[in-house]
Amino acid sequence: MQAIVYQKSDKTFSLKTLPDPVPADNQLLIRVEAVSLNAADYRTMQLGSIPKHGIFGADVTGLVIGVGPGCTRFKEGDAVMADLSGAGFGGLGNLVAVSESLVSFRPSTLPPEQAACLPLAGVTALQALRDKAHLEPGSSVLIVGASGGVGTLAIQIARHSGAIVSAVCSTRHVQTVSDLGASKVFDYSTTDWTTTKTRYDVILAVNGNHPLRTYYRHLKPGGTCVVIGGSYSQIFRSLLFGWLWSFGSRAIRPHMAKPNAEDLDFLSNLAGSGHLKPVIDTILPLEKTAEGFERIRHGHAAGKVVIRM
Repeated sequence: MQAIVYQKSDKTFSLKTLPDPVPADNQLLIRVEAVSLNAADYRTMQLGSIPKHGIFGADVTGLVIGVGPGCTRFKEGDAVMADLSGAGFGGLGNLVAVSESLVSFRPSTLPPEQAACLPLAGVTALQALRDKAHLEPGSSVLIVGASGGVGTLAIQIARHSGAIVSAVCSTRHVQTVSDLGASKVFDYSTTDWTTTKTRYDVILAVNGNHPLRTYYRHLKPGGTCVVIGGSYSQIFRSLLFGWLWSFGSRAIRPHMAKPNAEDLDFLSNLAGSGHLKPVIDTILPLEKTAEGFERIRHGHAAGKVVIRM
């Protein structure tokens, strides 16, 4: 198989030939068609936690070409998508073996490049809104960092759930975010949302670097702020001190997605019915993976950066 391998010693990517994976019990062998890059890939890389064989990539779409013993749901030829974030990554190659429990059918309405944007970002947004924030119809939601992979999907999931969505992004992404369903958009280059007096039932901190007290004071009684990403300091503050801000009626909760096929199925059905459309920033060939990670590092991407095999 051909794969992009990260060298920790000199922090470079190179295209290498590796042995083809063989599906074990309850695993599928997928011929990868597209992979989307995530901030999770980049953060893992920066922290020095390198996956097996140095192959990053969590979100994959492709065709099943092998079925291991014990698999019952999929067969050879099925078009699928998978989230490898909880299974050691490994998507940035033309073949990958993955547990059937992390795989869902690809929406027939989406090409591989768009379907590759759904798994990790979509599950992250869905679980944050549904499980951590307990989003209800009519809830007011503020999404900070609304133009990235998670944010663009979170807007659509929240709107589909009947929420009223406000969003924070840069000037160049205002129209995209508005078109996705945000009722109010704060352009952070001209308007500081933190100086407003508006309070929300739910705040999704996907990006940014704000003190936890800033999020807390913009929550309504009974409201929840879910911290997904942003600067390292924002993430660590939520992990270490979020519980201190969670006494009383308001709460700040860190969130890390838990990959599973059921949530992937939900997202697949939502996309298949036209209620969820992934946003693509850039499509690059496998050999330009390093360029894709540069876009992730600088935070310039509107939607997802996709690697096409």
